[in-house]
Amino acid sequence: MNDSEGVVSVESRFGVAETIDRLAETVTRLDLYVFARIDHAAGARDVGVALRPT
Repeated sequence: MNDSEGVVSVESRFGVAETIDRLAETVTRLDLYVFARIDHAAGARDVGVALRPT
């Protein structure tokens, strides 16, 4: 875990897609709302740039 300026990063044992799905499921269970899921890697591909799936 790394804490820098209030941002906490935790490595997941799951792949990117499953991690995001599990996070969204947890957020929804807490009666919160996921209002956007943005695939930055796809946006980068659209302009010819490679971006890691993070």
